[in-house]
Amino acid sequence: MRIVCLAATEVQREEWTRRARLGPATHPWMTEEIVTIHYNEEAQVAVFEFARGFYFRRGSLAAAVDAEVSATQRDYLCSPFELTANPRDGSVDATPLLRRFADLYGKKARQIDTHLFAFKGTSLLLALFPSSVVREMMAPHGGLLTTVFKGNTRDLRRIPALHEFLHFPDEEEEVASVFATRYETGGYEAVRALHYQIVKEVIEIKRDRGGAVSLGPIAQWDA
Repeated sequence: MRIVCLAATEVQREEWTRRARLGPATHPWMTEEIVTIHYNEEAQVAVFEFARGFYFRRGSLAAAVDAEVSATQRDYLCSPFELTANPRDGSVDATPLLRRFADLYGKKARQIDTHLFAFKGTSLLLALFPSSVVREMMAPHGGLLTTVFKGNTRDLRRIPALHEFLHFPDEEEEVASVFATRYETGGYEAVRALHYQIVKEVIEIKRDRGGAVSLGPIAQWDA
């Protein structure tokens, strides 16, 4: 691994390399031959350039790189969007793209951090998508939905949406488990509806006949 950073000294680059190499196999830099760090002093943003993409962190150069070197996994998905320059004055405007984020993800769009980055003659908007937005982006294309449930088998057998797919012992006992359904592209809404049918039925048995079934997290997506 080799670190390229014009804003850092050779001693700093050597120390960062040493620390990164001591990290676990899950460290984001482990598979990289070259890591190029671009630092914007005015914006206080460090952009990390890799063979297959970018990532950025805010703060002083030392603080940003320290956080990056110490990381064992990514908390955000970084996606670059190329912006078209105005032919009259060369300016770029990220506002339409930010509005698009708001249209797609609603209030969750406020969690998306962005940075305007000039790279090899192009203007990129780097966007850090949190896990909540990533799930919303990827869930329609397939994955696994899980709902955690807990309760006595006496009550769990009274929930049709659970009892149809899961076998519970005849003996009364406390059970804590997960209802999981894997699906392909196009199946998200149907599977999600099934999980929320469980929620509806749990509410009904509590209201009509009592019962001590608890749920949560509900319909959590995973790849």
